[in-house]
Amino acid sequence: MKATKVRSPMAFLFRWLPLVMAAAALALACGYWRNLLTANRPVTPPLTSIERNYGIDIDPAMLGKLRQLLPETFEVHGKFSDVIDAMRDKLFPHGAKTAGIFVNWRALELAGISRSTRIDARLGGLQIQDALLRVLAIADGGTEKLGAAPEDDVLWVDTKDDLAKNVFTRVYDVRDIVGRDPKTRAAAEADLKAQITAKIDPASWRPRGSAGDIRFLQGQAIVTQTAVNQHDLIMFLDRLRWYRDLRLFARKAAWPVGGAFVLGMIPGALLRRYRRKAQGLCGICGYDLRATPDRCPECGDVPSTAGRETTSGPMSQPR
Repeated sequence: MKATKVRSPMAFLFRWLPLVMAAAALALACGYWRNLLTANRPVTPPLTSIERNYGIDIDPAMLGKLRQLLPETFEVHGKFSDVIDAMRDKLFPHGAKTAGIFVNWRALELAGISRSTRIDARLGGLQIQDALLRVLAIADGGTEKLGAAPEDDVLWVDTKDDLAKNVFTRVYDVRDIVGRDPKTRAAAEADLKAQITAKIDPASWRPRGSAGDIRFLQGQAIVTQTAVNQHDLIMFLDRLRWYRDLRLFARKAAWPVGGAFVLGMIPGALLRRYRRKAQGLCGICGYDLRATPDRCPECGDVPSTAGRETTSGPMSQPR
């Protein structure tokens, strides 16, 4: 039968020793390969909801107006053009001549959205930015055709296709990602392009869209996109580099951490085997050998004393 196990402080120490040694090895690895964990850590902050819906680098005065709360009782009922006028009065209550909400009605009509479209919505308690987006969603029937973009103290309402034409070109050095070998770089560039166009606003890239374009020249990515998508691309490349470094760190740290864990198991295993033999137990499984001292009937192990006696002849079988 199995012997009753008695926990001692030494046994408790050896039980946790592998984890302690592995944690110590991991801490040393983090210090030794610290550059892999910190050099390319993403630092670009994500866009806020207002930046993603209205654009980056919004004028602070306009930002404050968009964040104003509408009265709790504010509702709109009527034609789309009349609702825009009501929203303009809330956004620019003093009626500044150079400020306001301007709508590209011609582009909206070409997209099938009329200024006489009926709008019924309760907007009380919402920020003006959220209220305007809700009105645009009702006007385009939830097709997400419409958007808004501020420019100084003017808020332009237009189709998203027209707003997406406001693009600029930026060059990214991606040689550390695609490699410097001309023989393998072309395939790596094609793979990176597929990842970028699949992750960042897929509908905006050519030939599906009319705004986004990406091409490579000797490890340099030349990207034409909107400001929001350029920001998302910076974040994507930062994460790509950091994940690459984390995988490299995991491969480097696996050996010392795993080795420390295995070494931490050896003292406990030796102590456990020694105590079992001193108590007349099997050193492997802990089975009581007082009835069968020559061989463990549980695991088949032959104690060292019995093994020396039977080395000259065949091993005796248990009865």
